[in-house]
Amino acid sequence: MPLSSLSPAPPGAVKKVLYAEMTGEKPDQIAVYSLVVVSKQTPNAPAFTQPYLTIYSYTAGHWAAVFHSPGSSKTGRSPIAGQSSRMPFPKRFRLVGAAVLMGNGRQQLVTSSWSTGADCGLTAVDVLAYRHGRYRIPLKVSDFCGLGATISGSRLVLSGGYYGHNARLCCPTIQNARAVVRYDGAAGKWQEQPKYFSIQTE
Repeated sequence: MPLSSLSPAPPGAVKKVLYAEMTGEKPDQIAVYSLVVVSKQTPNAPAFTQPYLTIYSYTAGHWAAVFHSPGSSKTGRSPIAGQSSRMPFPKRFRLVGAAVLMGNGRQQLVTSSWSTGADCGLTAVDVLAYRHGRYRIPLKVSDFCGLGATISGSRLVLSGGYYGHNARLCCPTIQNARAVVRYDGAAGKWQEQPKYFSIQTE
């Protein structure tokens, strides 16, 4: 499908396109990760960019944007934070993939975003789901510095530094910690084993 049929067009340069069955209704949704340059490279500073995530759904005969982050999302939480062109900071984003994580026959998107100011920054892994008629973030996992995320079946596999009580950013308690997060449909809760990383749920 040509990207020209998406309305409005995703901002900036398109980096990745992913089809996902998020609502349980055909046709699938289209998730687009794009990148806008907010500050060009200079002799004294690197170029800074702003990532965007836009989800399109086939409505009234055309592909219309139904979710936009940062911007018009109504999740209460956003997978991507916006930044000012006057004071930009390093930022990275990854559209990890789509999978049925919550056992309802619908797929959820998994994204990863990293940003920093003066230290190693913070990485957040978000699960974006279509629930109760709108796009929401039922799970956010975060860790200092880097946090890797992959999908294994209906589970989310995370890897990064585990910081115990009073651990400094330079020296994680466990350098290469690994945890698995799954959704317990009977209990309606997310479970992490072992409990290495910070979890926020709806």
